Amino acid sequence: MFISIECDEKDLNSFIINTLKQLTDTIIIEKKNNRVLSLVLKSSSVEIKINETLQGEKIIKKPFHYSELINSICRYQDKHFEIVGSVKFFDAKALIQSNGDTCHLSDTQNKIMSNLVCFQDGIDKKLLYKKIWPKDKNISDNKLDTHLTNLRNLIFDFCNYSLNFKSTKGNIKLDIS
Repeated sequence: MFISIECDEKDLNSFIINTLKQLTDTIIIEKKNNRVLSLVLKSSSVEIKINETLQGEKIIKKPFHYSELINSICRYQDKHFEIVGSVKFFDAKALIQSNGDTCHLSDTQNKIMSNLVCFQDGIDKKLLYKKIWPKDKNISDNKLDTHLTNLRNLIFDFCNYSLNFKSTKGNIKLDIS
């Protein structure tokens, strides 16, 4: 799950980022040219407001336990989705939905989809490979291509949507129409 967090309180921002990195596989990145869950936190003396464009605002009254804040962020993550053609992709839940039906993705399929959906301008194939299989010493283009084909076939079999990839100069991009 890729997330962008904007917080007006430096210490709170550091806490959130460090805690999310330790407790989840959330990756904090900039929103620029990326499709991410974008949360804006505003802190006052009496409350913290968490806002996300589509899901709205959540207010946490002070004093609070930090687990309440982290749980609220996780709920935003669980409800977040991106539209890929005719499919809703929920990366935090590793599933896709179409016409009311749901299909679960494997961990590898979810990592591939998450990276390709997040990086609008594409991602280097070798970097993508290393993110999915960090312990592999040798990079196998065939292994990645096989998993891309299997993902494409799964989505087509599930909802008749053809997932398209564009690959140029070692960079792979999801062609979302």
